Amino acid sequence: MKSTGKKTCKDCDACKKICRWLGLSVIRDKEYFCTEKQQFTQKENSCERWQKMERVYDLSPQRFEKIKNDLEMIFSILSM
Repeated sequence: MKSTGKKTCKDCDACKKICRWLGLSVIRDKEYFCTEKQQFTQKENSCERWQKMERVYDLSPQRFEKIKNDLEMIFSILSM
């Protein structure tokens, strides 16, 4: 993930995007929920508990084996 240089809630690992039901569909709201402070916040806000968002990748052999099995099952279903 590219660092923006600004410590905002949008780029914080503790803030999560809020989704709401609108009729039969789900929409993404403009608000974020801070899991550290347990309150709603705006993406432009910042706090002293800000922490850099880091992505975690699972490149384990078990994950690739599961994907291989899933693809084989999909191909067998499609070939029927």
